[in-house]
Amino acid sequence: MKAKLLIIGSISEQQVATFRTVSEAIHCGSLLQASTEDESLSYYVEFKDKGINRRTMVDNFTRRLPFLNKQTQSDLKKYYSN
Repeated sequence: MKAKLLIIGSISEQQVATFRTVSEAIHCGSLLQASTEDESLSYYVEFKDKGINRRTMVDNFTRRLPFLNKQTQSDLKKYYSN
């Protein structure tokens, strides 16, 4: 199933990339969202599910990478809360 990665701002929307799977798009979007300083921009994944177009916001970066060690997760949480 193909999926589009979109970046959406308050007045615009742009396709960033196309992926073979929804999972790949969500992983990439999470990484890009973590590195985007402008809080008005959000990444979404658009895909077809049973013939219906769906759009979902990407997950938090630390949620997408559960294999990070506890110190790295703690450092990222501190970084995001500042």
